[in-house]
Amino acid sequence: MKMSGTEESKTDKFPNPAKEELEKWDKILDEYESSVGLPTFLKNYTNIEAQGFMHMDRKQIEKLSPQDCASAALILNELSFHVQRAYNREMARVNWSESSIKSVVAHEVQSYKGYSYQERLEQAIKQNGSAAKLKRINVYARQRADRLSFLSS
Repeated sequence: MKMSGTEESKTDKFPNPAKEELEKWDKILDEYESSVGLPTFLKNYTNIEAQGFMHMDRKQIEKLSPQDCASAALILNELSFHVQRAYNREMARVNWSESSIKSVVAHEVQSYKGYSYQERLEQAIKQNGSAAKLKRINVYARQRADRLSFLSS
């Protein structure tokens, strides 16, 4: 049975330098966001009002007053902002992990045989424990970003 990234990390009893490095960069970027005036990112964000508006049918929407429509727009914009921010966080993880993987295996890639650089890179990742952990982070973050892509617009 394959575990999710969260379950896998909870059961991992050994230090994971890749995960620790990611957490360090997440903290640095959280501090940066705070310095430019963004509120703290809420990981378990729920907006029940927005969910209510998203589940309205056309007839219900047409019955809203102009003031209710304005309120709905603000509430839905708040949800949109959160979704976009969550997507940005995942893409930052994707970019960080891709860059880190290349740094970790840069000296090993050319020793593998393959038609393309990508084939040699994948072989090097499979043989390097640190790169393999970074690859798992990359795949997990990319999957999460793919789920959020274009939802906020």
